[in-house]
Amino acid sequence: MPEAVLFGGRQDINVQQLIGGTRYVQALGTDDGKIVFSGIFYGGDAIERAQTLDLARAQGLTLPLAWAGFFYIVIIEQFIAEYRKPTLIPFTISCVVADDPAAYVAAGVTSVVSLVGGDLASAADLAAGGGIAPGYFTNPSVAGLGALIGALSVATAASTGALAGALDDVNNAATPDVAVAGVVGMAQAAGAVCAQACMSGYASRALKNMELGGV
Repeated sequence: MPEAVLFGGRQDINVQQLIGGTRYVQALGTDDGKIVFSGIFYGGDAIERAQTLDLARAQGLTLPLAWAGFFYIVIIEQFIAEYRKPTLIPFTISCVVADDPAAYVAAGVTSVVSLVGGDLASAADLAAGGGIAPGYFTNPSVAGLGALIGALSVATAASTGALAGALDDVNNAATPDVAVAGVVGMAQAAGAVCAQACMSGYASRALKNMELGGV
């Protein structure tokens, strides 16, 4: 968890100044600001984690971003990492808010059931890239979501291992062909990790909404 996360935004306001000093003010809608934070990837998987985020930036993926009681759907606008050593990579990331689901709940324009259904649909769209069977998305229940989260945990561990193995292949390649194959393997594994991370975010939020809503 970063020490600080910058978030917020502004309200677009139309102000009409009338003769006599009367002012007409109209709120036009929210304009979410960028979400910015810094952190440090530390440990044996620091390189893989940094590469996964950079790949998500390059692909323009729509991702769930959650911390404490906050949840947004974002696209990474900028990701800057500083490689210091294989186990220590500080980074700064800036995200553009694509959607704020909490705003719909606050406005009373959606239900828990529709939120859960939307999250499952979004997760299902990523199933192929994350190697998750479609059957996991057909049971919108606490038990079904628990099974999905468990399957994602196993799949993410496998993809992270594959990413580390591909990185070793690149670093220890004896020929250019082996190095190229390793790079391809890294891209495939990093893509799977990104998809699995997104699905985990959607599934975890759906589960929390079901628990809070008593569905």
